[in-house]
Amino acid sequence: MSLPRLKNGKQVYIDFVSGKTPCPVVEKDDLHNKTDVMLPVMLDQITDLHQKYHDDKAIFDFYCGLTLHESLASMSIQREEIISIDFWEWLSLVALRDVVEWRYPKKTKNRFLFDRNHVFWRLWMRVDVCYTESVQDPYEVFKKSSPEKESDDFWAQLLQRSFSGYKIITKVLVELILGETERDKFRIEELCTSRQFYRGLFMKLMLRQPVYCFAAMDNNIAIDFVKREAEQLEESDLPKA
Repeated sequence: MSLPRLKNGKQVYIDFVSGKTPCPVVEKDDLHNKTDVMLPVMLDQITDLHQKYHDDKAIFDFYCGLTLHESLASMSIQREEIISIDFWEWLSLVALRDVVEWRYPKKTKNRFLFDRNHVFWRLWMRVDVCYTESVQDPYEVFKKSSPEKESDDFWAQLLQRSFSGYKIITKVLVELILGETERDKFRIEELCTSRQFYRGLFMKLMLRQPVYCFAAMDNNIAIDFVKREAEQLEESDLPKA
């Protein structure tokens, strides 16, 4: 492995919130490869984004996610390393702790220790579920997701759903709800950024998952399927505000 790993993340976090001086134990293989050069560049870029977008967290989230994904992809890191608990804890508790404290001022445990809500993992995952390696711009779909006030809740809701692992469905949802230039395809523009709308749609897709093979859908079929489900949403399908 060539990414740093924090081996005592829980203890470092406990020391941190209790006011003690943390003593992180970091392991990193002494490999002379692209990671050694490019990882510090990535950290500097995220620090610069923090300073540049200090007053706009949504814009920071958008560009930080892109930076994380592009940088790790350029290092030719194995996916097993990227999803390592120890790496993300090192990132949040050692390398970029001040950024996490700014992004989430309250010392919320799950923003530092790895789980589905971990701040940097979430931002990387937003990009990854839209990533399409075989096209000219692998980040084209994600770049359509203009950062909006509602986008943080949208991503939190989406990444919790089991169907988010099917990129063909996820990319259509991103274009439908966050992609401003795509909404006219669905004739429901006035609903697209409503929390009740997309939460209701996500719940409906969860119910459809056992009887539809999302993995077998191509882009056109996925667009037609999501469009039909969205347009057939009834008021009773929407969660209470």
